[in-house]
Amino acid sequence: MVKATIAELTEHIGGSPTALQARLIHRVARLELYLTMQDARADANGGMLTAHDGKQYLAWVNSLRLAMRDLGLQKRAGKAQTLEQHLAATYGTPA
Repeated sequence: MVKATIAELTEHIGGSPTALQARLIHRVARLELYLTMQDARADANGGMLTAHDGKQYLAWVNSLRLAMRDLGLQKRAGKAQTLEQHLAATYGTPA
């Protein structure tokens, strides 16, 4: 899930994140994972979270919202990838 989110957000910002954007993308991906885990926990407990988990959840949601806002709501066009770049990004570089 984390790798897929990183790939999706990297593509969203045009495919060539700056160092700061890359760090922010990794934080967003991790927050998405944490929130998904909390969602599963709540689902397993009839939709309920403990008071602590609920506060943590809301803090993560707000952090995620702010980080996503910093990345930008509008998709940015990136330069077109070569076939070799696309295959390397999708499947990894050959050993």
